[in-house]
Amino acid sequence: MSIFTIQPPTFVSGIPGTSPSISDSTVIATSLGVFTVTDPDTTCSITSPVTSVYEIRPLMSPADPQKPEFQVWIIAAVIQASIAFNNHAVPVPLTTTCTDGNTAITGTFSVNIVDEPPVISALPASGTAINDGLQTTAAILSTFSVTDSDDAVTCSVRVPQNARFEVVAATSPGAWFIT
Repeated sequence: MSIFTIQPPTFVSGIPGTSPSISDSTVIATSLGVFTVTDPDTTCSITSPVTSVYEIRPLMSPADPQKPEFQVWIIAAVIQASIAFNNHAVPVPLTTTCTDGNTAITGTFSVNIVDEPPVISALPASGTAINDGLQTTAAILSTFSVTDSDDAVTCSVRVPQNARFEVVAATSPGAWFIT
């Protein structure tokens, strides 16, 4: 008669772990990191936060079949509105639970989100000359656009105290006028 003890899975590497810096504009399927466990019968999932943004995928050809490897991914079907990166603490901690069917283990994989600055397009280095005192109505001096993948954008202009300039939102999204 042989007696053997069933050993629960354990994390070998990668948990706890942290992804490389990921831009808040990344909404394509992206591998964030790899972790390894000790039991070949282990399955893993993200249990907190409840998310449709991240998932765990098994690595199909692990270096050691007795120690399965898993990848943490931003899923392919993500849309920008579902991510809301700015509503989370950074890094975003993902609670990962792995089980061999008998025993579950839990660890944390953190996603390091970087808030990218807005992109300003078509803003000239210099503007149109205006004769002081001769301009009596508003005139467009320049048109430019500002985009940000996940933030609302507001624009303003810093001018001398008595200057009469303002930034006005145009009718098309992301376009602005300096008048």
